[in-house]
Order: sequence, then structure tokens, then C-alpha cells
Amino acid sequence: MLHRTLLTKDAKAVNNGPLVLKKQLKETLTLAWPIIISQLMGVAMGTIDTIMVGRVGSRPLAAMAMANTLLYFSFVFCFGVLNALNPLISERFGAKKLEEIPSLVRQGFRLALLFAVMAIALFYFSKPVFIVMKQQIELIDLGRDYLSYVAWGMPQLFCFLVMRLFMESVSDPKPSMYASLLGIMLNIGFNYVLIYGHFGFPAMGVRGAGLATSIVHTAMFVFSLIYIQTSHKYKDLRVLNGPYSTDWVMIKKILAVGLPFGLSWTSEIVFFIFTSLLVGMLGHMELAAHHVAINFCATVFMFCAGIAMAVSVQIGQARGRGDWHLIRGHATLGYGLVVVIGLFFAMLIFSIPDAVAKIYTRDVDLVNMAKPLLLIGAFFLVTDGGQAMGMNSLKGMKDTRVPMINSIFSYWLVGVPICYVLCFHFNLRQEGVWWGMVVSLTVAAAMHAARFYWITRKRVA
Repeated sequence: MLHRTLLTKDAKAVNNGPLVLKKQLKETLTLAWPIIISQLMGVAMGTIDTIMVGRVGSRPLAAMAMANTLLYFSFVFCFGVLNALNPLISERFGAKKLEEIPSLVRQGFRLALLFAVMAIALFYFSKPVFIVMKQQIELIDLGRDYLSYVAWGMPQLFCFLVMRLFMESVSDPKPSMYASLLGIMLNIGFNYVLIYGHFGFPAMGVRGAGLATSIVHTAMFVFSLIYIQTSHKYKDLRVLNGPYSTDWVMIKKILAVGLPFGLSWTSEIVFFIFTSLLVGMLGHMELAAHHVAINFCATVFMFCAGIAMAVSVQIGQARGRGDWHLIRGHATLGYGLVVVIGLFFAMLIFSIPDAVAKIYTRDVDLVNMAKPLLLIGAFFLVTDGGQAMGMNSLKGMKDTRVPMINSIFSYWLVGVPICYVLCFHFNLRQEGVWWGMVVSLTVAAAMHAARFYWITRKRVA
């Protein structure tokens, strides 16, 4: 009976192909645009910090770039593991098993607090890490001070991420967007006061940027928590209404999906951290230029990441409903959207590279150093979006172990040797590192896409 039902649905989908595509496109964009804005606001906070600290000088900017390698590492691993909530919650939402969702969220809070403690410990003992990584000694103390202020907001940040994943998985991404918009406004205000010293506050420089970040994370957490606990939409899904006992079975389910995904994402981010540290060995100006270029590429990537996360939710909900015939369509449409976005911004970079670099700094030498990196980065904007789409489509299918292997292979067995050899042996310096990034992201995108279409072939047949 189920087989006949699926065949009937598939026949309808084939006969009404344009209508189905139009409906899927509308659903994807409706879900994706608030996620994209949330993603952009997250990157915009980093961009604002970069611009405002950059006005203080290139040395504080380089110190923040160095310190952010550990911050991004902690954020990505936690967010990666917690991303298991996305397919688990969206699947239950699609299957109308709403009674299981609050427990998933509460167990997510437990894991978030555990990860926050680990991150705080890493930040306070970051100095030996930077020494081992052979970073410039004059930057290390300044970078550690920045991280010590950021540490105050890590529990709030990670718990906010749990609530964000929860709301997005039940097709309600706008509250997270509003929280992010609140955060960006507060970030500008507190940066102005604390970095430069206004309204009676001392000028804290890069340390003030760290303190402002913690204040912003606290505000976003409080906003989201109040919304979930008071909105009529969530009257049956109050995440703080108990029971509060630890559900080890549920935690095991989260970790079974989340740990491989977290390690996949972490292997990618650690690879980018490696590229930053590699460039950091060349000098503080090279590192500052690298930070400018990577920040712009990361901003563009957020458009693709928002589309990919929306597609992941749609795939999870389709699995919960048993609508297997829609899964490949969601992914294929997502791939098409990220290709269009990548090509658009690549053409923008090639048209006005100087103008893009001047968004971040007025230092002419720094602009000239960042421009060739931006031009190289234009080549991987499409493949970077493609690898994000592949990973998130597989996450929606709860397939995360093979993508983890794919990521490790692409970034560490392919990317790292190429970056190192081009940088030092071919004396291409930071530009060689960026060409290595192009190759590794392209390999990752191809492997993830092949894996997704391989595991869905039987359902399509």
C-alpha cells in the first residue's frame, strides 16, 4: 500500500513538474531568507568588529584574527554537534510527534553548557596554544585578553544556538532573525563605547570588542528564551516546563548524528584556522590581509549556508512525513540556488576588488595585499556553497559519518599539503595558501554531492 502511495505521488510530481518546482522554490526561499539574515548578522558582527578594531591599528586587528581562530573552533564544534537537533526535530515535526521535541531541546541545553565550559577553559589557557603554533609573541597576550572577555558570553551563545535550531526546525526562523538584528544593533553601540572609550568608559581597544560580544550573546539568549516561553505558538512546546531529568537515550541519539557532523564541520574550520596560522607565520600584515579577504568570502558563504540549512530542514520534515519523492528535488533546487549566488558574487569581486577591500581598511598597503586574495577567493565561492549544500542535505538524511570522512580527506589529505607546498616551497606565500583552499573545497563539494545522490538513488528508483 505504501509503495503504491509513493508511486502515485511520484506520478503526480512528474506530471506537474513545473508546479512542484515552483512550490518547492517558494517554500525554500520562505524558510531560507530569515536564516540567511541570521547568518549574515552573525558574520556582520565579526565584520563590524574587524572594521572598528581595524581603526585602532593593524596589530590589534591581527591579534583579534589570531584569537578568533580558537573562538571559531569552539563555536563550530559545538554548533556542529548541536546541529543534530535539526534533522531530529524536523523529522518529528513532520511526523507530528510533537511530544518528543521539548525533551530534545532540553538535552541540547545540557550539551550546550558542557561545551561552553570546555570553550571557556580553552580561552583562558590559550597562550600556550598560540606559542605552540608559533604566533608572534607581541600578539599573544592581546589575543588572550580578548578571549577572556568573550568567554563570559559562551554559555549564553551556545544555549541561544539550541533555541535557534529548535525554531528553525519547526519552520519558524523569524524570531532568530529578530534576535540577530537586535544583536547587531547592540554590537555597534557597545563596540563604539568600549573599543574607543565614550560616555565615561575607558578605551579598551580589542578587549572592548570581546566584552561587547559577550553582552550581545546574553541579549540574544534572553530574547529567544522569552519568546519561546511566552509565544502562543509554542504553548505545547515550552522547553523549560520540565521534566528536567537527563535523558541519556536522547543524548545518545543527538551525539550519534551530531558528533560526526560536528567533526566534519570542525575539520573544515580547523583547516581554515590552519591557513590563518600559516599566513600568520609570514607577518602581521599578511595575516590582516588574509582576515579581510576571508571575512568577505565568509559573508558571501552565509547566503549559501542559509539556503543549505533551509533545505536540510525540508529534507528532515519530508522524511518525517514519508514524502521521499521530494527529497532529491529539495537538494537539486538548493544546488541551483547556491551556484547562482556564488557566480554573482564572483563577478562582483572581479569587477571591483579594490572597493571590496576598502570596506574593511583604509590602509593602502593592506588593500593591495588583500586584493589578490579576494580574486582567488572568487574561484571557490561556488564550490564552497556546493560543499555546504552537500553536507546539509546529508545531515537532513541523518547521514553524517561518510561526510566526516570526505571532509577529513578533502581538507587534510588534499588541502593542507597543497597549501604548505605552494606557500613555502613554491614561494607563493599567502596566495599559495588560498589556491590550496580552492582545490580542497572543490574536492569536498564533489564528494558530498556524489554521496547524497548515491544514498538517495534507491528512493528515486
